[in-house]
Amino acid sequence: MNRSVQMHESALSRRAFVGMALAAGACAWMGAFGMQAATAMADTTGADSACPDDLPPLPPAEPDPNDQFGVDKNINMTTIDEWLGRPDVVYRDMRLIFDPARWEDIDEDPYASTVLPGFKMVPYPYLATMAPIPVTEYYEDETLFTCEWSEEGELLSVKSNYKESLNILRELFPKDKPIFLCCGGAGYASFTKQLLLYMGWDPELVYNVGGMWYYESDKTINLIQYGSTADKDMYATWRADYTLIDFTLLHPESVKYQDKRKKQEAPKSDEDASKYSVSEASKNKSASTARSKGTGRVATGGAGSGARKADNPSAWLRSPARDDASARARSYKRK
Repeated sequence: MNRSVQMHESALSRRAFVGMALAAGACAWMGAFGMQAATAMADTTGADSACPDDLPPLPPAEPDPNDQFGVDKNINMTTIDEWLGRPDVVYRDMRLIFDPARWEDIDEDPYASTVLPGFKMVPYPYLATMAPIPVTEYYEDETLFTCEWSEEGELLSVKSNYKESLNILRELFPKDKPIFLCCGGAGYASFTKQLLLYMGWDPELVYNVGGMWYYESDKTINLIQYGSTADKDMYATWRADYTLIDFTLLHPESVKYQDKRKKQEAPKSDEDASKYSVSEASKNKSASTARSKGTGRVATGGAGSGARKADNPSAWLRSPARDDASARARSYKRK
């Protein structure tokens, strides 16, 4: 009996010893692994946080008081090459690729023929209503916000048109990072900056870096290359990092705005009523399908011959307006 008890105790001692040894080994391994993991995380975090330190510090945004649109004194189209490719900066180009506004009437490029690397295109005309500009046929359709402007181009008031408007603005323009805004002639960038500052963004973090019409270096990406005729033009729109906003999938802030949208879409004559009913049913079906698939459709609308094509380049390229618009752009390029 005593021998049996001794053997049992011995077996328990061996099991306890083995268990303790395994536990000690596991602790040691986990300790070493944990140390390595912590070191690796520290190295990675250190690398990320150190990256901006290897770059020249950004000066606070400082609008030039002598510039019509308040282009930044330090970071602009003359110096922008020195500030490209920074991980701590958000780059935004506020142009439409195909802008219906007749910029060529003031001898400027009507389209986003070239873009700078790293700049995501977020067309200002979709964000808010237009401030006074010196050309006609500009986009006048749906926007995320309705703005009231003075004749001098000062922003007086802002009203959200959709429940998602502010969230979209926050996603596209992070409030905690420096934001570089550009466009064609610095106007759309100026309107966007005024909108952001009105909505509470930090004025020291929002830079109007100017317009691509005045950029003279060689860092550009060609979206449009003009040939001798429209059929010889090359439209490389796939190169653009372009933001599409489908207003049909957004939720209007008020019944009043929803009624306004319906009036814009209503048939202009009794003859079009039946066609309107069919197209409206088709549109609703498409929107429902898009929701069920979790995908957005291309936004629609705009004043002038090219506005709808601004969102749908392939449709624009097949449209009769293309030859005339391309000829105007080509004429500008030859000057």
